[in-house]
Amino acid sequence: MRADGKILLSDVYNDPSLMDAFVAQLTNEQLVELSAGKRAKIATGTGTIGNLPEYEIPAAQTADGPAGLRLASPCTAWPVATLLACTWDTDLVEQIGVAIGKEAKLNNVDIWLAPGMNLHRDPLCGRNFEYFSEDPLITGKMAAAITKGVQSEGVAVTLKHYAANNKERNRNSSDSRVSERALREIYLKGFEIAIKEANPWCIMSSYNYLNGVETSNSYDLLTAIPRGEWGFEGFIMTDWGNNSQHALEVIAGNDVKMPSGNAQNVLNGIKGGLVKREQLERNIKNVLNVLMKTPAFQKVLNPIVHNISANEISRIKAVDYVWATNDIGAELCNDADGGFNPTYTNAGQWLLYKVNVEKAGIYKFYPRIACNNAGAAFEIYVDDELVGSFIQTTATGGWQNWITGQPVEIQLPSGEHDLKIAITQNGMNVNWFEFQLVEEIIEE
Repeated sequence: MRADGKILLSDVYNDPSLMDAFVAQLTNEQLVELSAGKRAKIATGTGTIGNLPEYEIPAAQTADGPAGLRLASPCTAWPVATLLACTWDTDLVEQIGVAIGKEAKLNNVDIWLAPGMNLHRDPLCGRNFEYFSEDPLITGKMAAAITKGVQSEGVAVTLKHYAANNKERNRNSSDSRVSERALREIYLKGFEIAIKEANPWCIMSSYNYLNGVETSNSYDLLTAIPRGEWGFEGFIMTDWGNNSQHALEVIAGNDVKMPSGNAQNVLNGIKGGLVKREQLERNIKNVLNVLMKTPAFQKVLNPIVHNISANEISRIKAVDYVWATNDIGAELCNDADGGFNPTYTNAGQWLLYKVNVEKAGIYKFYPRIACNNAGAAFEIYVDDELVGSFIQTTATGGWQNWITGQPVEIQLPSGEHDLKIAITQNGMNVNWFEFQLVEEIIEE
């Protein structure tokens, strides 16, 4: 706990007994914000979960599967789930999971949206190849194996689509009518096996109705059964763009709405007494307990610190930030050095970097930018103090037509500091920033 009484997530990491107090200090609006997904911060990622910098809550990145990682960057195309199940070799499948987990970390993925676990009930199901089998036992065993492998690398898996989502046509509105016995012995059994044997960190609820109730609204399906009977300790997210009301999902224990939520719907629910704050707090605790296990949180504990040399030009890639506002995303960059660049860098957004300045002095600051229109601009802050501003008065000719902007002179103190780039006008991409010492300042 800090001198001002504020508790950060790193404090909870070091002392889990602080979790209740940590969540209690968040406003309703902040809790609702954490119950909704955000724009992906990796190129072709599927969304962000978390990201509340003032409390050190990380921005965990999700990527789709299940045949490896579905990203713009080169990734291994692993055999589809049905073929893996045909091996009957759980040791082999676990090894594949380890490899997927390693590749996920290399690509800044924290949560893998796989394995798919629905059953082969109809040969016309267009996603049967993503699922293991028509048999719940082999489905559960294979899912448990790949879960153990991926999560051994500190990357979360997401069992999906929970539950009874066994066809593609009209899956947003179809109603799976199932007896209690068939549900327990067939459609839930694979999920039960995987949860009990491998402790997955995430589950994704499905689009469909189950016996007249949307799965993401079902307290029995999402809370009573997995948490109360099977011992599930992770968090549950919706499938992308489902039809359900966010407030009803909060009540049921669907912890995060993806890829974005409806904040006003939940806040109105709280105001009207439909949603209790305790329910929202319960859900966010589930989310936070998982986020603290991810690579994203390790970067909070051990952030990248960029060295700014006194003797040579130093470069910071714009995507190598510690924190960024929720609307900033990422895309493939066709600049000379390739890689990725942040995108959706519009007015009101910001990027924050940790820097270590070797010597205090006046530095030339060169931004590498692209803009479709004239007037792209940002301000430069060091430890929240404005030290300079940049404006591009002419367009570069397109979002991926890159130029090095005219330098701005800024003063930097020596030592470790926060460097913030605060966007003040719409319409700019940025690839990197360079720093060159032009005049040393002797500090007293």
